Amino acid sequence: MGASRHAPFILVVLVAAGSALSGIPDGAAVGVRPDAVSMFDAMNSLQQPVWLLWLNPVFGVIGVVLGAGLETRASA
Repeated sequence: MGASRHAPFILVVLVAAGSALSGIPDGAAVGVRPDAVSMFDAMNSLQQPVWLLWLNPVFGVIGVVLGAGLETRASA
């Protein structure tokens, strides 16, 4: 990790902010998909479940905190 003890905190803020911003709905239309849709069109209209949008920042912050804890133990 960085030489500063503030580096993990800064990374937590960046991960949380980035994950939260990526979870903002884009206003795509919700509805039933037609029967004949190409794979490309299906992938372009992909929508993640709401529970996943809420948990991504949580998992990201937990990962950074655990990773920072492993790094401080390894350097000690």
